[in-house]
Amino acid sequence: MNEHVAKQTGELFDKAAKQFDPDDPTSPMAKQRRELQGQQEALTATMTQNHKELADKFEQLTTAVKVAGAANDAASAIAKVTPIKGDTYASSIHRGMQQIAVGLGDEYTDTGSVTGVIPRCKKGDGLLTVNGGDAHVVLEMTDSVRPAWNDYLDEAERNREATASLGLVRELSQNSGQSIRVLGSRRIVMVFDPAQDDAGLLRTVV
Repeated sequence: MNEHVAKQTGELFDKAAKQFDPDDPTSPMAKQRRELQGQQEALTATMTQNHKELADKFEQLTTAVKVAGAANDAASAIAKVTPIKGDTYASSIHRGMQQIAVGLGDEYTDTGSVTGVIPRCKKGDGLLTVNGGDAHVVLEMTDSVRPAWNDYLDEAERNREATASLGLVRELSQNSGQSIRVLGSRRIVMVFDPAQDDAGLLRTVV
């Protein structure tokens, strides 16, 4: 009986060891390791692709900023000869944002002539509704210098119940000589001329 028990015990241990042997291709442990390895490889491939796409976007953004800086003198000269009023500038931004919103699967609304939640206040020229309403980005456009952007965007956000804001101007001189200024974690002011700049720059910042 002792020999029989010892034999059965040995066989049981051998079977259990085989079940957990990762080098045995028929064992559940080996199968699980192959599945985990496959999932890890798929995750790594996805992360690599996402990082590449993000790097490409930043490269495009950097290039666009350099081009915008180099073309500033020409843009200023054209502006002096053929000035564009604020409503025309805003209208061109609205058209571009409509297309960007469609591409992102979001919704964009021209709110420049509509009073917001603050009585008699129309601040906030456009509103991007993200992911069906999970977040809102308010856009404010001007074709002139605005010295206190933070205060203005703060009121525009409150007026449109937005979680972030984007200010847009047509020339570097209207943005303290900077192509892009980041004001805190959720506000950006950037130079963008729809007649000259690539819409991909605006889409990337949005």
